[in-house]
Amino acid sequence: MSATKNLITRFEAKEKTIIPVEEYNAALDEMLRFSNGNVFLNPDNITNENIQDIITRSYNDHKETRYHLRSLINDRTRIARLLDFFETLSISSTIDILIDSLLPLEEGEPAVGSDGTTNIDIILLWLREIHNRIHYGEDSHLKYLQTFILQLLNKDSTRKLISFDSWKFLIKDLGLRIREPIIKPLALLIYSELDKRFHKEFTSKMLDFIDTLIMEAEADIGNDPLSIIVDLLTELYPVMTNLCSNIFLGKQLDELFKEKVIEHDDPSFSVSLLKLLSVGCIDEVVRNYIAENYTSMLEKSLEYDQYKSYSALVLIKTWSFTKLLNVNINHLSEILESSFISATSSSPNNTKVSCDFNDLDLISVAIEGLAYLSLKTAIKVHLRQNVPFMENLLSLAKDPTSCKHSYYYGTLVILANLSVSPDDSDKTQKNAESQKEDRYSQRKAFGDYLNMTSMNDPTNKSDSTSSSSIEDKKDVFEFNKNYILKSELLSSLRNQFSKLSFNVKQQTIRIIYNLTRDKSLVVECIKQGAMTDILEYLTIEQQLQRQKQNSLETSNHEEFDFVRLLASRALTKMLISTNPSLIFKKYSPVNAIPFLMDLLPSPNEQINIEQNNNNNNNNNNNNNNNNNKSSNANNQLENLNFGDDVITITDNFEALLSLTNLASSDKKDGDDVCYQLVNNAKNWAIIENLILDDNMIIQRSTLELLCNLMSHPLPIAAKFFNFENPNSIRNFNILVKLIELKDIKSQRAVTAIFANIVSTIPMIAKTLIDKEELIAKASLVFLQQNSDVELRRRLIIFFYSLFEILFENKNLKSDLLINNKNLKKALEISKSLPDTGKEYLEVIPPMLEFMT
Repeated sequence: MSATKNLITRFEAKEKTIIPVEEYNAALDEMLRFSNGNVFLNPDNITNENIQDIITRSYNDHKETRYHLRSLINDRTRIARLLDFFETLSISSTIDILIDSLLPLEEGEPAVGSDGTTNIDIILLWLREIHNRIHYGEDSHLKYLQTFILQLLNKDSTRKLISFDSWKFLIKDLGLRIREPIIKPLALLIYSELDKRFHKEFTSKMLDFIDTLIMEAEADIGNDPLSIIVDLLTELYPVMTNLCSNIFLGKQLDELFKEKVIEHDDPSFSVSLLKLLSVGCIDEVVRNYIAENYTSMLEKSLEYDQYKSYSALVLIKTWSFTKLLNVNINHLSEILESSFISATSSSPNNTKVSCDFNDLDLISVAIEGLAYLSLKTAIKVHLRQNVPFMENLLSLAKDPTSCKHSYYYGTLVILANLSVSPDDSDKTQKNAESQKEDRYSQRKAFGDYLNMTSMNDPTNKSDSTSSSSIEDKKDVFEFNKNYILKSELLSSLRNQFSKLSFNVKQQTIRIIYNLTRDKSLVVECIKQGAMTDILEYLTIEQQLQRQKQNSLETSNHEEFDFVRLLASRALTKMLISTNPSLIFKKYSPVNAIPFLMDLLPSPNEQINIEQNNNNNNNNNNNNNNNNNKSSNANNQLENLNFGDDVITITDNFEALLSLTNLASSDKKDGDDVCYQLVNNAKNWAIIENLILDDNMIIQRSTLELLCNLMSHPLPIAAKFFNFENPNSIRNFNILVKLIELKDIKSQRAVTAIFANIVSTIPMIAKTLIDKEELIAKASLVFLQQNSDVELRRRLIIFFYSLFEILFENKNLKSDLLINNKNLKKALEISKSLPDTGKEYLEVIPPMLEFMT
């Protein structure tokens, strides 16, 4: 039995004894010394998984075997054979070990060869071997080779052991093969890392490479150098925009492009050039240059089927519609719609959209162009009326296999744009439409679509003034109801929500937001899982915000804010319109609280969270378990507020209504909501601050929230009725004064707070018997505003609960109640009013009798 087979057998036996170092080393020697020639013969047919296991455990199990493995890998005489051996193994299992074995363990590590060869010398020999393999194209394991390079670049980024001279071969050798699908993805990552580490040298070398290709093109030599330049720039543009723009704007290159298009019948090159022009629109300078110098050629190419979709996209992305001579944006839209319908037509026996590679390319082009144009009112109206287009678009959006394609994001962008109500003039919605995303995948697919000026801008001279460009709110409602909801798009998105990219999730949120603007659609949105999508998105976004804060990253801080605000607003619409017990199945109502608090203004003063938490604990000694639960939640659910410049009074109002609705949840959920609002220092500080808000509606809504919180009285009671705590005394005195508010609805809320607390906690009722200002003000309001039925009934409950204390405790006396003329008169009047209600009328006589 070979040493390798013997070691594998012992691994599989899972022996408890330690396997000797010698057995590891014997197996390594057998595999990596290649004593039988240039390859490991593997007579026992050991699998790659077994070999990978030996390599991994040799590196991890013993220091001695790790050093032995390193010595074998650093043998300069066997580099080619070692690379042949390793590149057949799993990348994830062995490449880290291979690179770590090549890099020096620490500063000053001695030479690894008897001739004084160092680790760096060996690494350079490995890079030379990889260089030859990429250059000559005879190695089929290109993914392994590129992954090795990329990980070595990353691992060396902090140690900086390898100079740019050792990496520069990659610019030419990868560039010449950039059109190969297996090369392209990792080549872009390698270029990006080289640019980050060696920006000046990388830029210079890349420009030299492009200059060489230009000279070859001028001399008509080489392997289609212009196509290489076009493909290279197209791929690099999203990540190296400035460099690519400088190359593109060179007059020499521009002339070569036009010459090849005009004088050579090369459809493949022409399409590639159109793709470059499209992605070049990322840069405003290039976009303007294309509009000035290519518009005529682009318009002419609309006459050719193989070019018209690509040309239409470029004309749209130049955003210079006033320069169009023979076409308008309606024509451009029709070209893309027709192309999309053709590319997504189902076969007779297949109800699902099915596309080949070329169709996917055309779909991406059509979707990107229409994502721009769907910002324009006239195009919105037209697209909603194009039934075949909408049916295919929704089929694509619902197809689970579509979400892996780059066009999927644009599909939802179009649906989000089409579902916006014309009444929704909120600037945040427009900001969400025009917000720029910096992620590579999106920028590659859609250029800087989200950074463009809205086409609804009234200053846009190309905007149609015909009646067809006027949106009807009813039409948008019918579209949302009969297309988006009836197709159950939201259900499909819910089923795959966890798999969607963050950008696609954002567009899903925009669609939900648009639908929840109409109250009649809210219930169906919830049935299709919109609430769960909203909560999951907000949780993810909250984590991203905190990561930015923790990393002290301030750039693009508002990147997510607009969609987060839309999500929070959609959340309020759903909570206001629906019973919480019918909504929260997977999640607790508590999960919604931090996102509702985001919509409320924070107090100006600094909050001492620790002190407030200590006060809460002192005030609620009988509820330690609940306090601990809330304290743990505090650390997880602290809110990240929006800026005051984007939050409106309506946001404040609807957030408070939502919280009020949550506070009315069934007992356990209601208790949890109450604890989270009251025992979280930030949350309570916000609510406390709003009790005295200048806006009557906000103040009233806050008081109504407190009223509902009193249905779960223990935590909230300590905030107003603990007369040993200065803050509680202050809040109590404020509440007493608010009984006399001019707004009758606010008065009802305040009196309900007092009525609820004294009717549920007799101990508090007992302490209020002697509160002179409270009883005096309540009695006067009772008398003077006796005509208000709701106010009258709440004050009857309040006073009867106080009298009950006297009924049950004969030794207690309260002149404030017994000799209260205003109260007696108010009770007598109430007794004579039939709308007081039977259950309230029954408790009045005992009070009057006690007062005589």
